[in-house]
Amino acid sequence: MRNTGTVYQSKDRWYTGNFVRFFRDTIQPIGGWTKRTLTGATIIGVPNAALAFTAVTGSTPVPARYVAVGTSRGYLYVVNTDTNVVTDITPAAPGGPATTNAGSFVVGRPYRITSSGTTNFTLIGAADSNVGTTFTATGVGSGSGTAQDDTEAVWQLASFGRYLIAAQGSRYFGTTTFDYNYLYVWKGDVAADCVRCDTAATAGGGISDDPYAVNGCVVTPERFLFALCGATPNSVTYPPTWVP
Repeated sequence: MRNTGTVYQSKDRWYTGNFVRFFRDTIQPIGGWTKRTLTGATIIGVPNAALAFTAVTGSTPVPARYVAVGTSRGYLYVVNTDTNVVTDITPAAPGGPATTNAGSFVVGRPYRITSSGTTNFTLIGAADSNVGTTFTATGVGSGSGTAQDDTEAVWQLASFGRYLIAAQGSRYFGTTTFDYNYLYVWKGDVAADCVRCDTAATAGGGISDDPYAVNGCVVTPERFLFALCGATPNSVTYPPTWVP
């Protein structure tokens, strides 16, 4: 395809095109989306955040290309785009959705039933007591049943060099519960989970006093990491002591 000159100068050649490609010296339409066949961990929940990045690990680092995927159920995964292997790197805390026993449900919070036990979930807002049924609690419940928090988790992902930075937006924004709201880092080791940045500090090169109530994160081209926090309205925090 030659379009550096005029149409007349490109006589007997392709001058412009749209949604086409050249393959084996012939012009063909560009192919559509194709589904990848993934192996490894099963992705639980609806992906609502994704980030392509390159990571290295080991004594003789070899770059590996990944796509990080955060889901509505609070899980975090990395997909090796060369091998199509999915690895669950969800932080141990908060981990996936929290499980609550009957008697401790919070009124007004959405849940998904994980075990019926002796609990009559229809008395506290559910259509039935079947495993998998979602409901908004109208009471604390009683009996031996359990349910998982079904509030949608929203991930914010960024790359700090070859480190993955993740923040799980507050599931309880506007309350005093910030169990999920810290900065997390993954350094490329598929045998290790994503860890809270102050945990990484104990192993060297982390944040000694990391911010909490984090609802988002941004890494600038100059490699300043900003944590967008919700504990104080409209506040922005950056950890100046973190030198990975």
